[in-house]
Amino acid sequence: MKKLMTWLLALLLVAALTCGASAEGIVSEGMEPAVPETEAALPEEDAAAGDMAVSEVEYLDDDKALYIYDEGLTSLDDYKLVPDLLQLGVSDNKLTRLDASRVPLLESLWCENNKLTSLNVSKNTALMQLNCDTNQLASLDLSRNTELLYLWCRHNQLTGLDLSKNTRLRELYCSGNRIAVLDLSNCKGLLAAVQKGKKKEKKGAILFEYYEENEEGDERLYTVEIDPSTAIVANGKTIYGKAAVDQTDIAGAKVTVKAQTWTGKALEPKATVKLDGKTLVAGTDYTLSYKNNTAIGKATITVTGTGNYTGAVKAAFAINPKKVSGLKLQPGARKLTVSWKKAADVTGYEIEYGLKQDFKGAKKVKVQKAETVQKTLTRLSAGKKYYVRVRAYKKVGTAKYYSAWAKGYKKTK
Repeated sequence: MKKLMTWLLALLLVAALTCGASAEGIVSEGMEPAVPETEAALPEEDAAAGDMAVSEVEYLDDDKALYIYDEGLTSLDDYKLVPDLLQLGVSDNKLTRLDASRVPLLESLWCENNKLTSLNVSKNTALMQLNCDTNQLASLDLSRNTELLYLWCRHNQLTGLDLSKNTRLRELYCSGNRIAVLDLSNCKGLLAAVQKGKKKEKKGAILFEYYEENEEGDERLYTVEIDPSTAIVANGKTIYGKAAVDQTDIAGAKVTVKAQTWTGKALEPKATVKLDGKTLVAGTDYTLSYKNNTAIGKATITVTGTGNYTGAVKAAFAINPKKVSGLKLQPGARKLTVSWKKAADVTGYEIEYGLKQDFKGAKKVKVQKAETVQKTLTRLSAGKKYYVRVRAYKKVGTAKYYSAWAKGYKKTK
């Protein structure tokens, strides 16, 4: 009951932050919390009967909140989490991984005191409060959580923490890790706490607190808690402690990125980054940024060192046309008519055909207009099975970018 009361108090705090003027300017004017229409979640096997599979599940329907605590859970796969859930508490369980992408509108997540080695909050762009204390996280990617206000990630295995996108942070507790350098360049409130606030020791950690008065005359508290060994830097300067002088330059790293298929939207693929035989960790050792990553052609990915790494390295990856669809083969007397659907944003097509399934020795035909979606192959042998494949291409400058092959086969008459 004590733990539930703690969560309820935290819930009231978030509710206050999301309700108009009392939010101290954090939420835009006119923004109202969603009103739920259905129950937040039930275990799949008991949803029809209306019974709960675990004994201590607390539903707070008015705020679309669900708490499942101290129940020994190892997975949430059996729960039908509604996609517009706003609050989720799964503290004091035995979860080893947690993917919150099923609840993209989540504003608060409590998952402390589990055994998490993986936490995915990349889809939770509205997340304002995250508590993942006391887990086994070696990395924490918060690059998409630009609305984050409160972060507790104490007692994990973090060696770095990228906060470059979390400019609105007001409270950060990250002691009990192995973070050598914490960069607060983009976190003005937290930086002010370190530079202007009160400093005190708290159970082996260093705590900074800073009260700032807003335009309405209300005080706003900014808090930072770090390990004594953690140095704080901002804009290339050491603000507190001693920054490690042996940061490794990432410029010599080998970056591998898979080719992507064009969608018309910006593509941000993951990268494999290796340096001196070691595979580096995204969000801990480096961050990623992209350029020219929407159109078919060559895109650029930039890997920037963070934590124990510095410098940057760039790599290129291809964005190829979509695979040709609607391939049809119409047999005729010693001929095949090949047709397909027109592909978007391409220059033309290539056709290969032959008697071997592996296309060794196959003949090639080029179709140089994107509007041409049919070609008749003539002078073929009668009654023979021909293997045919078609792909689209786009010419960008002097380079060509090809789609995957669409394949088929048919016998001639």
